[in-house]
Amino acid sequence: MSKLRKNYGPVSNTSDWIIMAGTDDGSPTGDNNANVDGSVTPVEFFIAPEANATLEIFAVSIEISDAGSPSLGDYGNVQGPLANGVVVFQTKDGVEIPLSSKLMENRDLVILGPESFRIEYSGNILVTTYEFNLRETADNGITIRGKNGDRIGFRISDDLSALINHSITFKGLMYVQS
Repeated sequence: MSKLRKNYGPVSNTSDWIIMAGTDDGSPTGDNNANVDGSVTPVEFFIAPEANATLEIFAVSIEISDAGSPSLGDYGNVQGPLANGVVVFQTKDGVEIPLSSKLMENRDLVILGPESFRIEYSGNILVTTYEFNLRETADNGITIRGKNGDRIGFRISDDLSALINHSITFKGLMYVQS
């Protein structure tokens, strides 16, 4: 090994694929069921990396479980369009950046990306998952750094408590500096 290489020290970054649910407190142990009433006070579900970590988020999945037969004009089976909507956002260096327009109805979710699928359970519970690729927004996805207090999530500004489940999942890579 050359003398030059000895001066650099060991490589300290490692990366892992992640699939993380947005929670009400940003931690992996927080509540991820966002079937909440955010009509008076908006409610956020997000992920925030630890101070020594950086996340590159490539895709977002929004899952809606409901009972009934929703139309494109509803949000799940909540009669729509919503009054205030749901927004996917990123906070980077203390500045909030919206990653979607206001999601007011199922049609808006379908427009976000071509990948969506629906599963029916017990004849009356529908689980619909909408997935969109953030690489269309930024070539390498969305980068958030724990040391900067960055986060990515979604804000609910309507009453979605009639949904059986409502959650958001982020997929990408996590780099940890040791």
